[in-house]
Amino acid sequence: MFVVKIDIGSKQKYIFSSNILKQIIGASEIIRYVTEGLAKEILQSMNKEYKNHQDSNGGNVLFEAGGNSMYIFNNEDDAKEFNKIFSRFVIEYFDGLELIIVIKEFDIEKRNIVDLYQEIEQALTKKKGERNYQFKRLSYGLTRICPNTRKPAGYEYKEKDNNNKEKIKYISKESEDKLRFYDFLCGNSKYYDKQNKIKYMIGSEEINHEQMKKELEERYSLKNGFEFTNELDIIAGPKNEGSYIGITCIDGNGMGKKIDSFNDEYKKVPKEKIFDSNQEYIEKFRDLTEKIDEHYRRTFNKILEDLIDNYNDYYEKIGYEKEKKTLPIRPIILAGDDITFISNGKIAIDSTRLFTEEITEQKEQFGKNKYNLTTSAGIAIVKRNHPFSRAVKLAEALEKSSKKKLRTMKLACEKQNSDKLEDASFIDWEINRGDTLDDISIIRDKNLVARPYVILDLESKKNKNKIDIHNEDFKKIINYNFYNFHKALKQINKSGAKSNIKSFFRSMNSSEIDSELFYLKYNLKEKIEGDIDPIILKKVTYDVVDAMDLYTYVKGGK
Repeated sequence: MFVVKIDIGSKQKYIFSSNILKQIIGASEIIRYVTEGLAKEILQSMNKEYKNHQDSNGGNVLFEAGGNSMYIFNNEDDAKEFNKIFSRFVIEYFDGLELIIVIKEFDIEKRNIVDLYQEIEQALTKKKGERNYQFKRLSYGLTRICPNTRKPAGYEYKEKDNNNKEKIKYISKESEDKLRFYDFLCGNSKYYDKQNKIKYMIGSEEINHEQMKKELEERYSLKNGFEFTNELDIIAGPKNEGSYIGITCIDGNGMGKKIDSFNDEYKKVPKEKIFDSNQEYIEKFRDLTEKIDEHYRRTFNKILEDLIDNYNDYYEKIGYEKEKKTLPIRPIILAGDDITFISNGKIAIDSTRLFTEEITEQKEQFGKNKYNLTTSAGIAIVKRNHPFSRAVKLAEALEKSSKKKLRTMKLACEKQNSDKLEDASFIDWEINRGDTLDDISIIRDKNLVARPYVILDLESKKNKNKIDIHNEDFKKIINYNFYNFHKALKQINKSGAKSNIKSFFRSMNSSEIDSELFYLKYNLKEKIEGDIDPIILKKVTYDVVDAMDLYTYVKGGK
């Protein structure tokens, strides 16, 4: 037998090469289609069965959930033919998408499938690392350049401006493919009919806007007439100095370790039981990936419900209109524990906090061990016209910053010889107010910040018993928690001295004496509960002052 693994490289780069939300959505939906829908059409064109391998001897699907797609074939010729059709289709119709395919021979009766899975992951990592950016002549300098991809703009795209007048834009094939796929999903499938090329798409019933709307309502928790918008300007709110968008990148913590815990159950198997063990592994691993995917999707839907149910608490603060019922958020990537969404800048931090708190409470069984689904999150809050590619890189760097803080926390646990709170969720953010600097390491060298914050409710009884307040390393980490930020924000908002605090913000980094005077003048030590080190409190206060004009509670502070 031969196993084929499908993967997509540089997803963020492909999706966020444009500042046009329709292109971003189109790119995201292309990736979803390639990893979750295209294989079905290709298998059917090859007269193969699109069924799970366990359910049918001729079934060709091993796994297909959360962007994790693997297929199995009885012979090498079928595997190569599948690869050939799949690759040609993506190259021809989805320009710029980085498709990575690995084919491995596998004897399901003699070899352990855990070893196969690890070999495939290693092969994928090797392929990604060996990518060579060869010289390509994209044009002869006679064509226009696409403003999004910087490739030759050989395609016309018609769209209406703010005055409802039609205008022509010249774009590259990559941008064309993204916009056309978006149009296809929203009802304009005639484009594909006229081209008479994509037989897989035109073979199904024509999709119209109402069907698309219904599909979105089923995929997400949309109710009471609320809808997503496809315009970035609408998400950002009124055009003024306070008009920002937030890009949130979220990734699960320690997922490799958790999967290893699951795999341990199937590593040492007697030869006579390998086939049965492999069959069980395939079924259990598929269930596990589907459950993880469902946890994250359900959690994101819970945030949508919060945004809908509490709309009256925040819509005026972000400049929205009550009657229009537009959600200030747009999911871009929902693939297992890999989450990216765009939101109004003023609810970006709180929406991410709500998601993080909710997902962290979820537990899943990985072999003999049960783990909370903790995450690391990074939020880049930028001006509406800030280049998306740079904003996403910043959000990814902030996500890595959160993961780094988690590693610091684990080391502190090891020092005190404790496994208490060995895993936790962290959240980091940065507000770019028009600066050209996006390098998080340089930014943090200049600023006095407490971020990233651990999502940890210190008032919870179940956590109080786990915290060793006598360990200095660990104490610093748990005091950099979001709830201390919340308390400081609440106090400053009630202080009646917001204008003085804002003016002081400019000098907080430059003068330690001013910082000390500020700390004493507002008596912050007495105003925020908890045994918090004064130095930590100043850093938390800095974060509050930095964010308070761009922080709106989704639930009105409840």
